Amino acid sequence: MNRAFQASGDVRTPLVLGIISTVCNISLSVLLIVRFDYGVLGAAWGFIAGPVPSLCIALALIHRGKMVIRPPRRHTLRLDLSVLKSVTRIGLPSGFMSLFMSLVGVIVMATLGSLEEGVSAQAAYTAGYITPRLPIWTRRRPEPMRLKQCS
Repeated sequence: MNRAFQASGDVRTPLVLGIISTVCNISLSVLLIVRFDYGVLGAAWGFIAGPVPSLCIALALIHRGKMVIRPPRRHTLRLDLSVLKSVTRIGLPSGFMSLFMSLVGVIVMATLGSLEEGVSAQAAYTAGYITPRLPIWTRRRPEPMRLKQCS
């Protein structure tokens, strides 16, 4: 959703949603790992549940109709084959890349888990992976691309 907001020219909303998601993710992970002593399971649930509040906020903003992105006025269940073809052509390679990156993440976590202090190493890796991903807003809006006219 953040990419859709950014593509529409809205840079503030993804920033706020990213901050909310990251704070919830880190807070839940720390709470579940440290306070409730769930270890790796706590890190997993924190990672899964962390973005849920920002997703709910984004959906509420979209359905309110005050954003540039709006749901279609009329929902239909008819399949548009041209759109399906385009989405498949773009989405399939992206999906394989995401699958590959997830498998690499599983291998890293399994390797960390095999260490003597595996749970601590996994928790540190999760916190270190999430923290640098905090979005930074530079107050400069991206300028729209302009095609140069060839003469």
